[in-house]
This record gives sequence, structure tokens and C-alpha cells, in this order.
Amino acid sequence: MLTICQSVVVFCIVLGIAFKVEADVPASHFEPQVAMLCPKGDQNTYRSQYMLDSGRWTTDLTHKVSCYRDKLDILDYCKKIYPKHDIRNIVESSNYVKISNWCKVGHSKCKHTDWVKPYRCLEGPFQSDALLVPEHCVFDHIHNQSKCWEYERWNQTAAQSCSERDLSLRSFAMLLPCGISLFAGVEFVCCPMKDKLQAKENILNPIPMNKFRQFSNEDVEELDDEDDASIDDDDDDESEIKKPAVPNTKDTKQDEEDDDTDDEDDDDDDDDDDDDE
Repeated sequence: MLTICQSVVVFCIVLGIAFKVEADVPASHFEPQVAMLCPKGDQNTYRSQYMLDSGRWTTDLTHKVSCYRDKLDILDYCKKIYPKHDIRNIVESSNYVKISNWCKVGHSKCKHTDWVKPYRCLEGPFQSDALLVPEHCVFDHIHNQSKCWEYERWNQTAAQSCSERDLSLRSFAMLLPCGISLFAGVEFVCCPMKDKLQAKENILNPIPMNKFRQFSNEDVEELDDEDDASIDDDDDDESEIKKPAVPNTKDTKQDEEDDDTDDEDDDDDDDDDDDDE
């Protein structure tokens, strides 16, 4: 069971994927699509729109359809709008699209603009969408033949799988249809969060060498001269230190002999005095 925090993260990821802005598509990338602005509460009712071969949205003034909620009705409507195309299934778009010129039922003016999620009218045998896998991102898929779910359920499943890896859901596509707008799997792309990706790049990118000081041979010689001068100053300081006086044993011995000689002379004088008496 998901915790409250995990549920909030998954919801934000799904919502972030859904609110990508799409403009009119180029004719070379045309895909049959229908859009319905279903009213909520007392909101006005608008006529449905569909995409032209030129890639632009236009109001359907022929069938007078405003809102279909049943998937089978939407599939039948796709077949009516595109009779020359082999429409076999439908799937809700991954993104909200901003569509202009919605016409109110019973009014001639078409000025309303709103965000809707169109239905893609799938043509021919089913082919899964090709997903772009940017650098640092991972591609994965979940296939379970026993699970026949709608688009929204697989969207949440893919977002949860990315969240469990500490990644965010970038894009996804349905796999293996098992009914009208029902599928048995999903493929998806997970990417790192922007702040974590930036931190990783800061770790991997080394500091440019020009950030360090470059020393030339002259700089090195100058440093060596400063070291030599410092050593000479230390030697001069040591030579000025006074050494303790060392006694001269030779002079001391000579002084002792002189003292002995003086003592003998004194004794001789004393003897001479005795003889005179």
C-alpha cells in the first residue's frame, strides 16, 4: 500500500506529464484525433472538434456531437469522422492540449478556448509509440496479460515504478491492446530529478586546469633563490649564538706549577732566617 507521501509524488508526476503544451501538429505528423469538451455541472455545452489532415483543429458541424463518455461511442465517432482510415481502437492522449474556437451548442460564435485531452483514433494494426530515451534516463516496460487496464491506470503504474527508483516519469506509451481503450502493459522512460542530475554532473566534471596557477621555470628559480637566502640567514643566526667557555687545561696546570715554585721559595727563605739566628 502506498504511503501518503508516495501517493502525492505519483500524483504530481502524473499531473506534470499530463500538462505538456502541444500546438497544431505538422501535416507530416498528422494522426486522427477527436476532442470533446464535456461540461461539468452547469457549464456550457460545446460541439466536438477533430484534427484535419493539415494538422489543425476544426469544429464538427456535421454530426452535432458534444460529449461522448463511453469508449465504444468514441471509437464509432472516430470511424465516422475518418471514414477513409482503418480506425480500430482509441487511446486517450498523454497530454492536455490547448484548443481554441470552441462553438457553443445553439450559438454561431466560436471564441472559447480550453484545455482538453483528445482521443487518438488508432489506425491499422496496433503499434506502440517510440519513446525517446535521453542521457542519464532509463527505459523499462511492464507487461501483464492478466491486467487489462485503461490508460490512466497504466500511467499511475509507470509513475510509481519510476518513483520507487528515485526517478521521475518522463514519457510512457501503451502496450498490447486487450479491448476498446484497454491495454495489457505499458512502456515508459524514467529520468533523474533535475537537482540530483546537476549534483551528479558537478561531481563528475573536474575543475578546469586554468583555475590553478601555472608556474614557469623563472618562478621556480625565484622560489629556489628565496629558499637559499633563508637557509643562509639561519646559519648566520646560529653563528652569533655564544658558546660556553671551555677551560684551558694547559694554562691551569702552568699556574699550579708556578704556585708550587713560589711555595718552595718561601720555605727556603724561612730556612735561611733560621740559620742566621
